Amino acid sequence: MKIVEKNGKKLVFGLEWRLLVNSNSPSSAATQQALTAKAPLMWHDGKSPFAGLMPPATGSRTPGNGAAVYAAAIAFKRLPGLPSNALLVLKTPDDSFAMVGISGGRPRRGFDHDKLSADEVRQYYEQFGNLCGDEGFALVGDADLPFTERITAFTLDELATLADSSCVLKVPSRKGLYKALAYVAVTGVVAAVFVPWWLHAFFPKPAQEQQKDPAQQYQEFIQSRVNDPIVPAQDYVNWYGWVRSLSPSYGGWTFQAVDCLFHNKQSIPTASYIPWDGKTQCKLTYARTARAVATNESFMKSIPADWRSRAVYDPTKDTYVVSLEPTLFRPMLLRTMLHDAGLASDRDVHFMSQLQRAGALTTPTGNGAGGNVTMGAPAAFLTAPGMVGVVPCGQQTWTWASWHIASQLRYAELLSTFPAYTTITAAAVTVDQSPAPGETPFKVDLTGEVITRNQVVACLKK
Repeated sequence: MKIVEKNGKKLVFGLEWRLLVNSNSPSSAATQQALTAKAPLMWHDGKSPFAGLMPPATGSRTPGNGAAVYAAAIAFKRLPGLPSNALLVLKTPDDSFAMVGISGGRPRRGFDHDKLSADEVRQYYEQFGNLCGDEGFALVGDADLPFTERITAFTLDELATLADSSCVLKVPSRKGLYKALAYVAVTGVVAAVFVPWWLHAFFPKPAQEQQKDPAQQYQEFIQSRVNDPIVPAQDYVNWYGWVRSLSPSYGGWTFQAVDCLFHNKQSIPTASYIPWDGKTQCKLTYARTARAVATNESFMKSIPADWRSRAVYDPTKDTYVVSLEPTLFRPMLLRTMLHDAGLASDRDVHFMSQLQRAGALTTPTGNGAGGNVTMGAPAAFLTAPGMVGVVPCGQQTWTWASWHIASQLRYAELLSTFPAYTTITAAAVTVDQSPAPGETPFKVDLTGEVITRNQVVACLKK
């Protein structure tokens, strides 16, 4: 366990998180577990079905001379917009790493650690990925390690800002436990006798017409999302221009690939939509090709100064990966896309014809050139939680489908003619070191979405 002081707040990593299973009184169950484990301090808010215990090896019952100590995991859990599965990795002042894993919306046992090496972070990172499975997880923090995927920038200072009274650890008290047990016993007797009568007399079941119908729920959900940023597919030309402006080599290291995201990678528009923050996340890969002169020092001296803190060497591949947030677009608001959305016939006739023409251009030839073009099956877009399969009457609804192009770079310019109701969510370029004769070495892989309007379903009058 480690206590890190930041901005006057003591943040503790390394708590043991326990699930309070089948407990009528979470508060008393948490206290009982803390006393049994001889934990000097514990975190519990009185209602949560989980508790965090400080390991007994820390010694003093009040670390920090009685000053408030905050559970780092709970502070991280308070981050606005955090998905149910998230992993926090931070570099601490002693040049080691601290980690917090949130799974299913709660701190996960075995994933709250401190004083980790890079190799240990790798092990836990892979374990957490296996734990989350197909759901995936968001990676957050300031530790840009070569084996991690894209990371959402977040610092120890920002974590300290989120730590408030709801995150404070307290000394487990037997007095509180006895009081809670007595209260539960008395309350149980009273409730068994009076609650059914009391509920019936003072809180009759609300009439069905007083509750929000699916149409109201859907409208409120849509309105909460209309200001989310997106990137129109036509803006591809801005990204393409930026790729062409990149230097092909630095100090004997040659450009190999660029991979960019323009959406939240955890978002599933038909099930668990998560808004994008509007920041383009890109990774550039440079390989050491001119080995007679290329060294790590030659690369770091040659690249732009503002890249140096973002460049990480991968010894297993002998490459440098530079993580950037280039300002390539002025993102459009989702409300504009929904307003301009075409009909299903526009998608199936006009847009699909464009994809088919692109497919004809990218069909593999005898020399192996070309690629592929696909569009996924349409599905409901922005369905409010609990409304899967429900079609709100009297309200405009939308349909979403994904599209994908993998081809030679020159063919991807056709995106400039894509309709206004298509977006681009990811783009990558790789350089083929042995291209076929007469073919460009640059291959592009693009992913996006097409959004169309459904026919409004009329409401049946009673």
